Order: sequence, then C-alpha cells, then structure tokens
Amino acid sequence: MKILEITRDEVPKDPLIIVPIGSIEQHGPPHLPLGTDSIIANYVANEIESRIPDRGLLYPLIAVGSSMEHAGLWGPRGFILKT
Repeated sequence: MKILEITRDEVPKDPLIIVPIGSIEQHGPPHLPLGTDSIIANYVANEIESRIPDRGLLYPLIAVGSSMEHAGLWGPRGFILKT
C-alpha cells in the first residue's frame, strides 16, 4: 500500500514501513540522469511493497545526500544548517 493513496482506516495494523532514500547528484559520464540513485531506490522500494501487499506501507521517496565532490557541477544543491 502506498501511504499517499489510502485512508487512515486502510493502514495495516502492523505495517512494515518502507521509505526509499536516494540522492540527486551528477553521475559519471553525463549520460545518466541526476536522479539515478533516487530512481533506483524508488524502484527497489516499490518492488518490496508489491511483494508484501498486506503489510508493506510505502512512503514517498526522500531525496537527500552529501556530495561535496559534485559541488561545482550543475544539479546538486546543498544547504548548511546553522544553530
């Protein structure tokens, strides 16, 4: 089940929560999309959810990462939290 597509009454009693996490960054020769890692993570999470439909609860992808080596390239963006 996908959390964004169900009502609160449809949430399984003992769910296995699946949260795909991937980065947005440049990949090697410029033929791969910036979201390659996120695309793969989302695919794997959807496959897991489809194999345990009565218990799997799929949340939306979280796209995060730390790729300072890509800081000079277009696409990845970062931020610094100050306390």
